[in-house]
Amino acid sequence: MKGDLDDLSQTAKDYALLPWTAGCHKTVIEHNEWKNAVRAYLATISFVDAQIGKVLDALDKSDYSENTWIIFFSDHGWHLGEKEHWGKHTAWEKATKVPFILVPPRKYSSIYKNKICKKPVNLLDIYPTVIEMAGLKEKKGLEGKNLIPLVQNPGLEWNKVTVTTLGRGSHAITDGTWKYIHYFDGNEELYYLKNDPEEFYNIVAADSLTNIKNYLKYFIPDDPHFSHFIRYKNWKVAIKPNGDIMLFDIYGVDGISEQEDVAGKNPYIISEIHNYVKRNPGLSKYVNSTSLN
Repeated sequence: MKGDLDDLSQTAKDYALLPWTAGCHKTVIEHNEWKNAVRAYLATISFVDAQIGKVLDALDKSDYSENTWIIFFSDHGWHLGEKEHWGKHTAWEKATKVPFILVPPRKYSSIYKNKICKKPVNLLDIYPTVIEMAGLKEKKGLEGKNLIPLVQNPGLEWNKVTVTTLGRGSHAITDGTWKYIHYFDGNEELYYLKNDPEEFYNIVAADSLTNIKNYLKYFIPDDPHFSHFIRYKNWKVAIKPNGDIMLFDIYGVDGISEQEDVAGKNPYIISEIHNYVKRNPGLSKYVNSTSLN
């Protein structure tokens, strides 16, 4: 949708527009390659579907179909120009959702056949679910949840949220109806997925939705490895509790993906950041600043 990025922060726009997992939207438009790119993507997934079908056909013809669970999932999603992004690393639904199918053994198929569950789940849930499938002893302390109750009853009350992390300090939280995004610099987004599944309208500023936002915000992981995150101009700064600093150049391909820590190459910036933190002892964990005064 035209103007879809207008209600977003600069950090969100950077994640959308920088060509860090694929080409940039501007290039696709200039060379009139949008249809070709979508066509190539559809051809790829059609081929994969066909190969999966061959595996399933072979399983159905074997003796193992009577007692074999199938867990089907993929890597996370891919934007095909939505929000002017081409790639897979954003906090929006196109990039955070995956196909996820649980198929019980044939002997249970009449009980669970063709049921759809719309509850928010996470790939971390696979491990405890497999433990249940295998009849093993429950393992304490796991972040994921056993999904077998949802397989048995997709309409089960499920008051849980799911969290997706986009680099250090940036997270997306959803309960299936609402989607809240909190970036490392404190910028936020909120979407009502029921009426706005494409996330066109960022309504985080609505006073009437403060309670919803704060409820979802509660689930932001409290990462003990970092005491502060700062966006300073083109830099992403991640500060550890001992004062050590990681520095990433947002406008560099290896920087926005956080693959290259350039703190050692920028001693002046690191010194500025240290001094800034010392002058501001009550500094928020998430900071967006154009200067370090």
